[in-house]
Amino acid sequence: MSSLYSLQVFDAAENCLSGTIPDMFTTFTAMKVTEKMADYNYDRNHSFYYMVRIDIVAKGLMMDYTEFLSLVTCIDLSRNNFSGRIPESLTKLIGLRVLNLSRNHMIGKIPQEINQLLELESMDLSNNLFSGGIPPSMSSMNSLGALNLSYNNLSGPIPFAGHMSTFDDASTYYGNEHLCGPPLLKKCDSHELVPISNNVGDLRTWSPEVRQFWISAGLGFGIGFGGWYSVLAIKRKWNNAILKVMDFIAEILITRLQHLFPRRNR
Repeated sequence: MSSLYSLQVFDAAENCLSGTIPDMFTTFTAMKVTEKMADYNYDRNHSFYYMVRIDIVAKGLMMDYTEFLSLVTCIDLSRNNFSGRIPESLTKLIGLRVLNLSRNHMIGKIPQEINQLLELESMDLSNNLFSGGIPPSMSSMNSLGALNLSYNNLSGPIPFAGHMSTFDDASTYYGNEHLCGPPLLKKCDSHELVPISNNVGDLRTWSPEVRQFWISAGLGFGIGFGGWYSVLAIKRKWNNAILKVMDFIAEILITRLQHLFPRRNR
């Protein structure tokens, strides 16, 4: 399996394979590019264009591919007895379109780097023993059209934002007792909704919304206070009007702070 540079469809589904999945995907060169016909030099004498058709389970359906086989990239290891974690090298296959690891005994967390699978259209990790949270990075997987994470041991809030908000069918997450938030009916505790970094002083750990808020607040206060002081120095009779405006601005800022940093249960 160490020299399958042109492999595009790896189907070992419905066997009795067991053990951990080897970290072998670094050599799957044909799955690591997105523009294969332009950027990848095929061995024309050994390509798989001789195939008449292939059947792939994608998006919950059996798909029959009879044309454009050069565009198909798939890994299907479903319905085996594999255990262990998702190999790191698998997350480097940026040209992969279909990933099916369902109905195994795989453990560990879904890797944060899963969002590097930029071309992925269908991912089925159901009926395993995956644990931990669903990576928020999955919100950027804009090509993903079908997702199944049901019947695992996943926990915490579902990152229902960005592209992940398109998966509004609760069955995507069924069988994970400790998941919460939409589209499930189970609500999250307030401290789970917005994770707050322990290192508040490090701007790199803040979300873009929080950074934008503080930059806007700093500029607003600086300009506002300077203008307010200048006006007071010139026309004292405007004192009351200016103070009312400042109160109004402070109220807006406090409301936004409460939205960004909801109070934790003690």
